[in-house]
Amino acid sequence: MRRSALASLVTLLSLAALATRSFLRLSAQSAPQAAVEPWDPSARQVLVRYGITDTAGRTWRGWIEPASGDARVLGLSGYHFSNEDQVTKSDSGASEFSFATRAWTPNVQQVDLSPVLPGPRAVFPNGIYASIGGSAAARFHVFGAGDFTFSLADLDARRQLSFDNGNIEVEEAPHPFALGQSAAAAGEADFPPLAADNAGHVTVVWQEFAGDRDRLVTREWDGAKWSAPEAIETRETADVLRPTAAYDGHGQLHLIWAAQVDGNWDLYERRRSAGAWSAIERLTVEEGSDFNQRVGWLR
Repeated sequence: MRRSALASLVTLLSLAALATRSFLRLSAQSAPQAAVEPWDPSARQVLVRYGITDTAGRTWRGWIEPASGDARVLGLSGYHFSNEDQVTKSDSGASEFSFATRAWTPNVQQVDLSPVLPGPRAVFPNGIYASIGGSAAARFHVFGAGDFTFSLADLDARRQLSFDNGNIEVEEAPHPFALGQSAAAAGEADFPPLAADNAGHVTVVWQEFAGDRDRLVTREWDGAKWSAPEAIETRETADVLRPTAAYDGHGQLHLIWAAQVDGNWDLYERRRSAGAWSAIERLTVEEGSDFNQRVGWLR
């Protein structure tokens, strides 16, 4: 696909939005800014949220370190960071955070707040994601901003901890990681559907623009670990669009995508069984554009 025209259109739309929505900066903070990390099955992510009961914004500075047991701090990233908010490395190598909680802009809908104390409120909470590891007994100490200690066991069963008279909340959060960090996955990744079978296997596939052409890449979760990214041969075309995937009742994975060949968009399929891929099969042959397909399996 031609990326230059698409990039120009996205840029123009973004500039138009910025010109007409003065509150966009604060609204955009509702998207978590978690670190992009390789897959680490032992890592867990904890959200520390500040400013829950405040009536005015303020600045928070501190750091988190192991307190006892086999606790490990792997890294920090921003929760609702913007402007001068940051995570930095100290001379000792520890990650330190500095950020502000800010007054809420009245014309922005209040979302992504404390589950215990929903809006409307005067202050937009801010905080950090801490990527940590260790056994259930591992304990961590947060210094500077609040000065409190918690263990991983404290967070079991989705428990939410509260400190500083309810102004600080701590809870476990989903732990994102980068699916596409390898030589087989080095382009611009888009459109990632998931497929799951009855045995607990999950496959994610995405479309990737790698230099001068599109391709498809897959990874599979076998219940214990992720496979390495695998680039899937489609056919001699530079244009691939929106893959879809589903397992059938026999555990066979069906991968279907749209591709432009000789100026015509059609649907193509490959099937994976026992780790081997079938040959490419063309599903549609009529003239005209065939894409935006959906695939599922009735059991």
